[in-house]
Amino acid sequence: AREEAVDRPNILFQQAHRLPPPAPVPPQRQHQQPSQFCNDLEVMKIAVERDPAFFSCASARLQALPELILASITPKSAWNTIKTVPQSLQRQHPEITIKAIALCEARNLRYLPTNIPDEMWQNHRDVCIAWIRRGGRVLDSFERTLKSDPQMALEVAKHNWCDFYKVGERLLNDRDFMMQALDLDGRVLRFASATLRQDFDVVVVAVANHYKNCGGEDGGSTSSSSSSSTSSAASSRLIPSVEQSFASLVNLDPIKREVRRLLDLHETFVKEFLRGIAISSPHLAPALRSQLSMLDRGVETSEAFKRLIAEYLGVPVGPKLTLLRKAQANLQRPSSGSASWMDNSDLFVTGGPNDAFLMGGPRRGADREELLRYRRFARRARLHPRGNNDDVMDDVMDDDNRGV
Repeated sequence: AREEAVDRPNILFQQAHRLPPPAPVPPQRQHQQPSQFCNDLEVMKIAVERDPAFFSCASARLQALPELILASITPKSAWNTIKTVPQSLQRQHPEITIKAIALCEARNLRYLPTNIPDEMWQNHRDVCIAWIRRGGRVLDSFERTLKSDPQMALEVAKHNWCDFYKVGERLLNDRDFMMQALDLDGRVLRFASATLRQDFDVVVVAVANHYKNCGGEDGGSTSSSSSSSTSSAASSRLIPSVEQSFASLVNLDPIKREVRRLLDLHETFVKEFLRGIAISSPHLAPALRSQLSMLDRGVETSEAFKRLIAEYLGVPVGPKLTLLRKAQANLQRPSSGSASWMDNSDLFVTGGPNDAFLMGGPRRGADREELLRYRRFARRARLHPRGNNDDVMDDVMDDDNRGV
C-alpha cells in the first residue's frame, strides 16, 4: 500500500502529459510501370492531337521526336511548346518553329522571338516569312537579309507595310519592284523615292490599291469578311482617304485630271468609234455615211484593227482600264469608319496645330518629338472619341507649350 501511494503521483503525471501516439507509417507504394501506350508513337500522336496535355504522358524518347512535337502544336499550346523545345532541336528541325509561329495566338506572338535562336532568323528564310505573315515587325536579326531578298520584302509590303522602309534604298529605288509592292498595298508609296512618286503609272497603282488591306476591296467597296468579328472591326476602323494619305507626298490634282481624261477617251472610243464600225448607215446619203464600217472584215481581222487603233491612240484597255477605274473610285471615296476606334498605326500628325490627319503611320524620318506628339494625339483621341481632331491637336500643342 505504501509503494502504491508513492508511485501514484508519478502515474498521474505521466497520464496528464502523455503525448499522442505517433501516426502510423503508410505502407510504401510500389512503383507502377508506365503504360505501354506511352511509348507507342502512333497512339501518342492521336492522343496529343486530341489534347496537347497528353504530351507530358509520353516517354522521354517520344518527347524528343519532331513528329510528336508537331502533332502537339495547336493555337493554345504553341507558346508553351516552343518554350520547352530545346534550341538545338529547333535548329535541326525548323518546321517546328514555323508551325509554332503560324498557329500561335496573337497575344503570345510577341514573346516568341525570345525563345527562338538568333541564327534561325539569319539562316532560315521560311522562319522569317512565317513571322512576317503573322504581322510581326522586322527584327534586327534578319533586317540585313531583307535588304537582299525581294520576295521577303514583298511579304513585308503585304503584311506589315509600316516596316517597309527597312527593305533598303536599292529596292525602294527599283521601279519594277515598287510596282509589285504597290500592287500588294498602295500605302507603301510613302517610302518610295521622290522620282518614283512623280511617275504617273506608279501613283495610279498606289491609289488603286490604297484600300486593299484596309478591310475593303480594291475598288473601295466593303469586302465580305471571313468572320463577323473581322468585318465588324474593319467597319469600325477609321480608314483615311487617298487625299489624306498622299496629300503630303503627291500632287493629286494632275492625277485626277489625267485619270478622268483616259477614262473619257475609252468611253468615246467604245461609244463612238466601235459603234461606227459595228453599225452601218445605208439610209443616209453616201457622202454622209460613216466609213468606219469598212473595217468590219470578220471577227479576227476586226479585233486586230481595233487593238491596233486603240494602242495607237493610247486608249486604256484590259488591266490598265481596270486599274484606272479602281483609282477613280478610290479618289472619290471619303474617309470612313468611326473616330472612336483608333490605333497608333493609323495616325500621323504633321506638326501644325490644325494639320492633324490620318495617314497610316508616322512619316519616314520623323524625329522623336513628332513621334511623341502623334502618340499623345492618339491617346487623346481615344479618351475623347467625339471630339474634333483639330481641337484634340490644339490641346496637345498647348500641353507642349506648357511643358506637359
